[in-house]
Amino acid sequence: MTANLKGFHRAMTKPMVDDDNKLLGYIKWKYELKTDTDVAEFLFTSPAEISRIRRGTKGLSHRMLIIIYDKTDLSIEQIRELYKGAGG
Repeated sequence: MTANLKGFHRAMTKPMVDDDNKLLGYIKWKYELKTDTDVAEFLFTSPAEISRIRRGTKGLSHRMLIIIYDKTDLSIEQIRELYKGAGG
């Protein structure tokens, strides 16, 4: 586990990150995004798609996996780990 993920896991125990979805929570925390709309803009998608991913009504598409990989410091394995940890 990288230092960034360790810091995030420590932050998850604090009110700083109150997300059910660890992957979206990590992105929000790491890049200091305030809302899901900010997350959507950061990931070149719609707020509705972020909402569906967060609620679990839509899985993480291959397209979104690649975008997250390109835009963040996460490996594919880390993305899958954080997403799976959220019930994805």
